Amino acid sequence: MLLPILPFYLVNEMHTTQSVAGVVIALYTISALVIRPFSGYVVDKFARKPMYLVCYALFAVAFAGYAVATTLTIFILLRIFHGFGFGISSVSGNTLVVDIMPPSRQGEGIGYFSMTTSVAMALGPYLGLALYGKLSFQVIFLCAFAIAVLGWLTIVFIKPVKGPEVKNKPAVGHKKSVNDFILLKAFIPAVTFLLLGFAYGAISNYMGVYGEETPAVKSVSGLFFVVLAVGILLARLVSGRFLNRGKIVAVICFGAITMIVALILFKFHMSAWLFMVIALVFGLGYGVIAPAFQTMFINMAPEDHRGAANATFFLRLWTWVSG
Repeated sequence: MLLPILPFYLVNEMHTTQSVAGVVIALYTISALVIRPFSGYVVDKFARKPMYLVCYALFAVAFAGYAVATTLTIFILLRIFHGFGFGISSVSGNTLVVDIMPPSRQGEGIGYFSMTTSVAMALGPYLGLALYGKLSFQVIFLCAFAIAVLGWLTIVFIKPVKGPEVKNKPAVGHKKSVNDFILLKAFIPAVTFLLLGFAYGAISNYMGVYGEETPAVKSVSGLFFVVLAVGILLARLVSGRFLNRGKIVAVICFGAITMIVALILFKFHMSAWLFMVIALVFGLGYGVIAPAFQTMFINMAPEDHRGAANATFFLRLWTWVSG
């Protein structure tokens, strides 16, 4: 919701340059990345639902903090704090949801779960752009906070599987290793996902600005994220069944080729209908690769290292810095 409007807020309200605004926005992603390996370790060693509740609460509070941040320094500190909260809560939430899935439908389940988060990441910017100019930034920040509070309340009703949490207690004499923090065997797939995700990072951060600066699509720029969400939704509904059949690499190849096609289309003479086609095609491509990679990482990890597997999966957040 805040991704496309924060550049406007920092430039217009806090009077920063665009380059400074880019750095401030990226601090959220960088701090989330810094905390990722440690969050994977903590999630694997402690009960996941309590961890999720606490970290998500910290994540939610940061939205309210934006509304009262009076200086750029305070705003920067909030971005770092917000990134820490997001880094831990997303790993704990994703690990908790894998725990409660039937193993035989894990690929499909991850697809459905990531579908909801990806649709939110697509519809959120549309909502932010729709409210931009109609409401003050402070009110938009408080709206985001209210939505986050609703999200926290839904966590209360999750019934975690007790088995994995019991197994995740630290063993006596256990020596910490790199695999407790990052799944080393998933390094090459993680790099592949990182490279594929750079395009998504640039699009999610700056498509709002691109729409403002391109007359042919200015009137429909907000709809880009809606159509992107439709593409992601369609992709997730279909790809999960192929993942359950073990077609993980084939799904990734299809998604990569589809994303490349969408990016090539930007080179043609832009029009409103082509803009929507790009959004749909790109959504289809990214919509299939994200759950495919997460399924791959989970399959590579033992049950007591699912947190580390999800932390490795979320290293893709480097792609958001590419904006």
